[in-house]
Amino acid sequence: MPMPLSSAPSSASIFAADTASQAGSRLVVALCFATAMIEGFDIQAMGVAAPTMLPALGLSPAQAGWAFSASLFGLMLGAAIGGYFADIKGRRPVLILSTLIFGLMTIATALTHDYLLLLAVRVAAGVGLGGAMPMVVAISAERAAANARVLTVAFATAGMPLGAVIAGLLARFAHGPDVWQLIFWVGGAGALVLMLFQFWLLPETRAPMPPRAPAERVVPSRTGVMLLALTWTSIGLISLMLHLMLNWLPTLLTGKGAAPTTGMDALVLFNVGGMIGAVVLGGWVDRRGFRWAIPIACVALSILLLILAGAQSMVAMSLLGLGTGFCVVGSQFTLYGAASTFFRGAVRGRGVGSSVAAGRFGSALGPLVAGQLLALGVGSENVFRLLAPVALLAALTIFLLSYVAPRQDAVI
Repeated sequence: MPMPLSSAPSSASIFAADTASQAGSRLVVALCFATAMIEGFDIQAMGVAAPTMLPALGLSPAQAGWAFSASLFGLMLGAAIGGYFADIKGRRPVLILSTLIFGLMTIATALTHDYLLLLAVRVAAGVGLGGAMPMVVAISAERAAANARVLTVAFATAGMPLGAVIAGLLARFAHGPDVWQLIFWVGGAGALVLMLFQFWLLPETRAPMPPRAPAERVVPSRTGVMLLALTWTSIGLISLMLHLMLNWLPTLLTGKGAAPTTGMDALVLFNVGGMIGAVVLGGWVDRRGFRWAIPIACVALSILLLILAGAQSMVAMSLLGLGTGFCVVGSQFTLYGAASTFFRGAVRGRGVGSSVAAGRFGSALGPLVAGQLLALGVGSENVFRLLAPVALLAALTIFLLSYVAPRQDAVI
C-alpha cells in the first residue's frame, strides 16, 4: 500500500490551527478560487464564443484551432516566467500583474476583428493567465494545513471549471450575433475587479528575496530529474485532453448530430463534473496517495471517451460530458496539488511554474490537433476515439510517478 501524501485532515479545518490563521487562510484560498474561476471563464470563452465568433470573423476550422491555441501558448510562457519571478519578488505582485494583463487582453479580444491581431491578443492574454495559475497553486499550498495540501489546492483550482460553467451558461442563454463580444467583455471586466480585491486583501505567502540575493539554483538529483520528467509528461497529457474538450466539445457533439443546445449543456455538465472530481479525488489523494486514485480516473476516462464516440442520445451525451469532466478535470487539479508537495518553498514557484508550463504545452497542442483533424475530414467520433489511448498513457505515467514521488519531504 503506497504511503499517503499526508495524514487525513481533521474535521475541524483544512487550514492552520489557530482561529486568526484559519480566517486569513480562508480569505487567501477564496481569492485563489476566484482567480481560477476568472481564468476558467476566459479559457472557456473561446469555446463557447465560437458559434458566433467564427462566422463573424470568417475563420476556417484550421484558423479556429490556432485561435483556440494562441492563448494556451501564451499560458506556457507566462507560467514559466511567472514561476521564476514569484520565487524572487514574491507571489503577490506576480499574481496581481498577471490578473491585470489577462483582464485587459480579454477585453481587447472583444474589440478585435483581424485574425492576426486576434492571435497576438490571445497570446498576450495567455501570458497573464499563465502567470496566475502557478501562483494560485503555490499560494493555496503554502496557506494549507500540511495534512490537506492536495485537497486545498484542488479546491482552489476547482474555481476554473466553475468559471467555465458561467461562461457556458452565458452563451447558452444570451442571444444575438454579438454574444461572443459580450462574453469577453464580462470575463475581462471580472478580472479587473478581482485584481482590485487582490491588491487590497491578498497577503504575501513568501517574502521576496533580499536585493542582490541570487535566486537559489536548482540542481535536481537523478530521482529529481525522473520526477520532473514524469510530472511534466503526466500534466501535459491530461492538459491536452482537458483543453481539447473545453474548446471543442460543443462543436464535436454538434458534428455528431447533436443540437447546439445539447453541446452547451454537455459542456456545462463537463465543468460541473470537474468541480466534483477535484474535491473527491483531492480528498482521496490526501488520505491514500495518488498511486491509484488518478490512474483509475484516467482509465475510466478512456472508457467514457469510447462510449461518447458512439453515443447518439442527447441525454447520454450530456451525462457522458459530466463523467469525462469528473475524470479529466479532477485528475488535472489533483495532480497540481500533488506536484506542489514535490518542491521546497524556496523553489516552489519555479517548480510549480515549470509543471504548469508543461501542462500548457499540452493545453495548446490539444485544440490545435483537434482543429487540424477536423480540417482533414476526421469525424468528431474519431477525435474522441483518438483521445482514449492518450488517457491510458496518462494513467501509466502517473502510476510510474507515484513510485518516485516523495512520501514526506520534498525531492527538489
